[in-house]
Amino acid sequence: MDSELATAIAVYVVESVKKHDAYCGGATKVAILRAIKISAAESLTSRYSIGSPSALDMLASVPQYNLPPCTVFSKDEVEKLVEIVSTMDNKTKKQRHKIIQQALRKETANYFKDMMKDLTPKTRKKPKTL
Repeated sequence: MDSELATAIAVYVVESVKKHDAYCGGATKVAILRAIKISAAESLTSRYSIGSPSALDMLASVPQYNLPPCTVFSKDEVEKLVEIVSTMDNKTKKQRHKIIQQALRKETANYFKDMMKDLTPKTRKKPKTL
């Protein structure tokens, strides 16, 4: 899963919890953490001893590549993401409810049929009288 979709899902979860938990609230804060990519130079130093002339020559010719390890969203960026997620949640709600309802009917039909079979008057044992 890419970080953009994961971020949108995380915002959806946080916003959903805030709707249902009286102790959750306030502004949602978002940051994306990324793994630090090893630069080509660091990769080379792991293959050669630092003091060797060949490692020093290679280090001098390799550009550094460092990705910032964290992107923190501004308040406006988070509010826009919350708006997008909320809009999509509302647009797809009826469709999701229908899918869940159909799946539950299908998956529970035999379970309830078997359970109710045991409760029919023909198979039900009469209670003992005292």
